[in-house]
Amino acid sequence: MLNIVSAVSGFLSALGCAVSSGMSILDLWNAGSAPAIPPAALGLAASGTPVIPFCIEKTFADAATGDTAIYNAAAPYAFRVIGFEVENHGANGVNANSVQLCAAAAGASPISDAVSTNGLADQALARATTIDYTVGAIALAGSLYLRRTRAGGVLSGVARIWCVRTA
Repeated sequence: MLNIVSAVSGFLSALGCAVSSGMSILDLWNAGSAPAIPPAALGLAASGTPVIPFCIEKTFADAATGDTAIYNAAAPYAFRVIGFEVENHGANGVNANSVQLCAAAAGASPISDAVSTNGLADQALARATTIDYTVGAIALAGSLYLRRTRAGGVLSGVARIWCVRTA
């Protein structure tokens, strides 16, 4: 573990970041003050703002049409959704099944388009083609739901929501 922390600290230092000794990467993340990597070190223009994406992974079981709550008025920090994909589990067949990311229950305030799982093989991926960035800005203590629409066959899998912290 020490070698990993040393390697990460060395990497951040090489990029010109101020890293305090004794502070873990998790401490920096939880405090919301991860070291700012100079844009030039990442090949970005001076006006670029580097961000570190993270992934929320949520497994959902086969069930009738309904919601799977990821955060029900309980988001631990503010973040913006930047991507959404579904890994299909099981034999879906040709059914009008889909999964959609929403900021409210019952399919209200959709963030993504409905991701179809029609005819997908087991472990195949399907991705959202649109993300509404205005609805996808989740506030501290905000909500995030998966809306499952099951018309037949099996609708189960893993949803992966790619995000960046905004506060």
